[in-house]
Amino acid sequence: MNGVLLAHAPGWNTALVRRFAQGLPTSLRWFHFGDLDPEGLEVASTLARDGRCLLWIPRCWKNAVEAYGLPLRRPWPVLVENADTHPPVKELVKKRQWLEQEVIVLEPALRDELLQLVLVGHA
Repeated sequence: MNGVLLAHAPGWNTALVRRFAQGLPTSLRWFHFGDLDPEGLEVASTLARDGRCLLWIPRCWKNAVEAYGLPLRRPWPVLVENADTHPPVKELVKKRQWLEQEVIVLEPALRDELLQLVLVGHA
């Protein structure tokens, strides 16, 4: 069985997606598509504790951050778990910015990235 679950949940509103993911085959990895800010990364980290959930950052994030990047009111935490493995996070930390996932949804390139995610089954 091939398939992909991409969770696009606002903030900490993840109870339903966690319950749903528990019923999926254990071989299926799934993805979280959340805000690119400290809290959004904390949500992704919490979901990743099941060993199957990965943070998904579409490549078109760069277009969105140039147009819609927001200044971070507080500095990024010193230890940001995903900064080393996700260059977009590293760049946002450097710029002291963050990005809401909703603005990425407006990117025309997102359609093709979603299709690629479904066809290939991984980020």
